Amino acid sequence: MFEWGYLIAKMATHKLHVFLIGVSKEHLSSDLAEIWAEEIKNNDNKTSEQIATEIANVFLGAVFPIY
Repeated sequence: MFEWGYLIAKMATHKLHVFLIGVSKEHLSSDLAEIWAEEIKNNDNKTSEQIATEIANVFLGAVFPIY
């Protein structure tokens, strides 16, 4: 959590794109409640490559809505 606090202090929160792998947004501390965070479920024991692909697709979809 220290790293997030440092980044939030140095950057605008709308520039941070956080991916929570196997963790719910509900578990974030209150100071991170409004940060853009996407939950990546790992219920199917996905490989690192599958998780990376999902993260890339979600990020590109958020940044480029026509993606």
